Amino acid sequence: MFGPWVRPGRYSSGAVCSSTGVACPVTEIVVTTQTSTVIPYNGDKVNQPVLQVHQPAAVCAPATADLTAPAVTAGSSTGLTYTYFTDAAATSVLSNPSAVSVSGTYYIMATSIAGCTVIAPVTVTINPQPVASISYSGGPFCRMGSVPVSITGQGGGTFSSTGGLVIDPVTGTVNLTSSAAGTYTVTYSFTNGTCPNAVTTSVTIIDVPLLVIHDPAPVCAPSTIDLTDAAVTAGICVVREHKTCFTSGSNGRIRKIDGGRGTYRSRVMDHQ
Repeated sequence: MFGPWVRPGRYSSGAVCSSTGVACPVTEIVVTTQTSTVIPYNGDKVNQPVLQVHQPAAVCAPATADLTAPAVTAGSSTGLTYTYFTDAAATSVLSNPSAVSVSGTYYIMATSIAGCTVIAPVTVTINPQPVASISYSGGPFCRMGSVPVSITGQGGGTFSSTGGLVIDPVTGTVNLTSSAAGTYTVTYSFTNGTCPNAVTTSVTIIDVPLLVIHDPAPVCAPSTIDLTDAAVTAGICVVREHKTCFTSGSNGRIRKIDGGRGTYRSRVMDHQ
């Protein structure tokens, strides 16, 4: 154990020997000092955490970027806690780091168990999706001729359809004559060079009614001819997809034409 501190110097002992009762031999003690350096103790040395940030891949709207994905901070020190901010000073917390929908620079703060922090930027790129719309005005269409497409927005796309519809993949024009009767979905696929998109519309085609004309017998004036007589259009038939044939009386209408001698045209109108 350490006793009281004494100044450096020479000291002698005048102790009495217990066995003889006389003074013991003088013992000389020399006290010296030794210089030392005092180093304050500040605890264990803690290394700064390592934060490695990998930029997430660009996505097309409405997709989002996930900054919390392990791939974004792969290679960083283990045991870190991550928080996300919209500013470099880390004062404004990012509310949706797992579903960022706006392009820009954000910031990741990594905090170690010892409380040490490091901040690094990360860039999010959300590319806009192209927009377009298509339509075929005037439908439903009879199976004759063709009908062009009306398009607004992003051009340069391609057209496709369900089976039975004959459509030009570049112009979008539908060949009504060559198509089968029915209702079809037309798809327009397009891109702005970065992001793809597609829109659809429907096209309905109906069969053209068959009109059979029988010339009425000539008459002498002032008699007249009734073109609405059933005999004039006997055999008129509208063929549907279900192969049922309708007569003019049940599903067609012949326009009545009044006039003098000459050639007239009759039009059958199909009412579905």
